[in-house]
Amino acid sequence: IFVTQLAPLSETMMQRLPALKLVAVSRGGPINIDMVAAKAHGITVVNVPGRNASAVAEFTIGAILAETRLIRVGHEALRKGEWRGDLYRADRTGRELNEMTVGVIGYGNIGTKVVRLLRAFGCRVLVTDPYVQLSAEDRNAGVELVAPDDLLSRSDVVTLHPRVTEETRGMINKDTIARMKPGVIFVNTARG
Repeated sequence: IFVTQLAPLSETMMQRLPALKLVAVSRGGPINIDMVAAKAHGITVVNVPGRNASAVAEFTIGAILAETRLIRVGHEALRKGEWRGDLYRADRTGRELNEMTVGVIGYGNIGTKVVRLLRAFGCRVLVTDPYVQLSAEDRNAGVELVAPDDLLSRSDVVTLHPRVTEETRGMINKDTIARMKPGVIFVNTARG
């Protein structure tokens, strides 16, 4: 048995461990394991989907608030010894989250928790994920399941939460960013 969180397990390591039968990864996805090699060596790989979903969802909300309320900008200025009192004027603070549309890409363990937290702020929430349906609770709360391009063009904030697969790798790129609204806030907490 090999137990890991971050340590990688490569084909070379598997060759050196011929008796290895089980790898336990204590994270949401086994992205640090050579899965093709594990299968070829007859090694079972298990992980714990959703293990850190609440922490990531809360961090996502924190990042959204830090950007929409200019907290990060003010903090960075203070670190340089500069007081930015202008950031707190009504004409600078911009719209509040309850006036925005937030697009959530990926409605798995983390995405569903992000949506639940966002609903408390009263913002419009759009979700895109081709493999799931919205919960009845989210549908009743006005959350919309939309196509990716619709989400990108309508959202003031876009937050990314899909699993890493060949289909999702590189899904946000120059072209998808160009389809977003000018001034969009993009939050990527999809990977550590």
